[in-house]
Amino acid sequence: MARVGFSRLLLFLLLFTAASLAPPVLAHSQTTKSTPMDGAVLEEAPEQIELQFDSAMRVISVTLTSDAGETFALSPQGGRDASSQLIVDLPALSPAEYHLEWRGLSADGHSMAGGMTFTLAND
Repeated sequence: MARVGFSRLLLFLLLFTAASLAPPVLAHSQTTKSTPMDGAVLEEAPEQIELQFDSAMRVISVTLTSDAGETFALSPQGGRDASSQLIVDLPALSPAEYHLEWRGLSADGHSMAGGMTFTLAND
């Protein structure tokens, strides 16, 4: 009977050790919120875009591209330090559909990328 108890204890310890040594699976940063919202149709051009992440990330590059192919290189307000938010000031924009793309490194060092789209409607 004592042998069954010891076997269960050993199994528990092995599983606990394996779980605590495994790399975190959910360590990659993900966008939780964007302003304007992804897919928004706007009457007025936004002055900036703000993205919120579920964990800090070091953003490496940010680009904004119009549906006509015009590309704008943008700089994060906080530079390239790790942050749970990304805020970029926008240039003057004409009516078009815009796609923002970002690339960065999550806290665990993995390369990350994401984006969002918004449309600036004609007056």
